[in-house]
Amino acid sequence: PGAEQLDVVVVRLPRLSNFTDVDPLLIESGVAVRFVDHPSAFGDPDLIVLPGTKSTMADLQWLRASGLLDVIRARRAAPSPPVVLGVCGGFQMLGSTVEDPDRVESADPSVPGLGWLPLATQFMVGKTTRLRVGAGPTGALVRGYEIRHGRTRPLEGWEEWLSFNDVGSDDGGDVASARDPSGLIFGTSLHGLFEEDRFRGEFLARVAVARGKHWQPSGVSFAEARERQIDRVADACAAHLDTAALWRLVELGAPKD
Repeated sequence: PGAEQLDVVVVRLPRLSNFTDVDPLLIESGVAVRFVDHPSAFGDPDLIVLPGTKSTMADLQWLRASGLLDVIRARRAAPSPPVVLGVCGGFQMLGSTVEDPDRVESADPSVPGLGWLPLATQFMVGKTTRLRVGAGPTGALVRGYEIRHGRTRPLEGWEEWLSFNDVGSDDGGDVASARDPSGLIFGTSLHGLFEEDRFRGEFLARVAVARGKHWQPSGVSFAEARERQIDRVADACAAHLDTAALWRLVELGAPKD
């Protein structure tokens, strides 16, 4: 009650992947999430999310050609700029360059990044796939997973945002998070980080402060909310489907005639 709404824009990249990364934001009262693919629909969001993508370089070129990058730059130059978060492919876009010498995902060997974080990414044939556990700036638990070909190395001025203490943590040559000194640009290769309730609340509260808004976490549990949705589907199946017939199909296969 009394809270001001936070407006979150997710850039709808043509090859967007892992769109469920923003699902936890949808359960927070006072948070609106919009997927935008045209400059006319952009508005004045509080948080801009550059999400994961199946083709970082192609979608980075699309971002420029679509006119959305011009709008984002204009918003960043405004007196009250939004917070920008890049996730996985979006994180790679925030660096100075994205290179693909072995043509893993693109015909281009290299494209310039947005240059908003001191990073450089190179695509490798081998894919990184791992679960990660760590902490945010205040010690709030973060955990999720990485699935990526890109290896992101830090450049001079790099600042860590999320710290990881699990097996297979960053070795300095391939980092999984970064932020800029202004506290308005964040990036990570971690999918699922907003599923942790305390971290999600603290991050959105930071966004609200940056935009001069009053907002507080709702205190809802994303894990419980997701379980309730699964139960709804299960209850609907039990009420409206012949589950005995379905189990016979599972056990015996489809009828021959």
